[in-house]
Amino acid sequence: PAFVQALVTGSSISMVRVGAETVPQGGWLWVVTMIIATLSIVKFDWIYWWAGRLWGQGLIDYLMGQRSARAKRNAVRAQKLTHKYETLALFLTYVPLLPIPSVIVYGALGIAGTSLRKFLITDLVFALLTRGLWVYLGWRIGEPVVVVLQKIGDYSWYLSIALLVGVFAVYFWRSRKKGADADPKE
Repeated sequence: PAFVQALVTGSSISMVRVGAETVPQGGWLWVVTMIIATLSIVKFDWIYWWAGRLWGQGLIDYLMGQRSARAKRNAVRAQKLTHKYETLALFLTYVPLLPIPSVIVYGALGIAGTSLRKFLITDLVFALLTRGLWVYLGWRIGEPVVVVLQKIGDYSWYLSIALLVGVFAVYFWRSRKKGADADPKE
């Protein structure tokens, strides 16, 4: 059932399914699921806040390590946003499709000196609000969203295989190109 997936992952898709499948039936299962999913989402966030408090910029540098230039730019933007608007930055980590790395924001909040109490309370509130929004959308849309999510689940296996093949193709193409550049034929 959807509520088991929501309890384990707390993902937005599972929360939409909980709203579509359990809210119309009545009862309190969806409330309990929403609370546990919220706790599941935020359970390790404080560790990044604490690491930011302890290691400062070294944490951000470590997390970015061998990442792409685009990921590093996003991390710098997230840090600037966090230092300027700490609560807003924390909220934006819960907005889907935004390229704001949450662990960078959590670490930057620790670096900026945000208190642990404020961090935990706002993190829990934002997580609970967004989980509630997903459940509400699932309840309002209803059965059609369950059908769409089931189709996505049916085809996600094929999408995963295609992405894996694509990753290997790009890897072999780049390694072959590097080999050709390193050993020019005369």
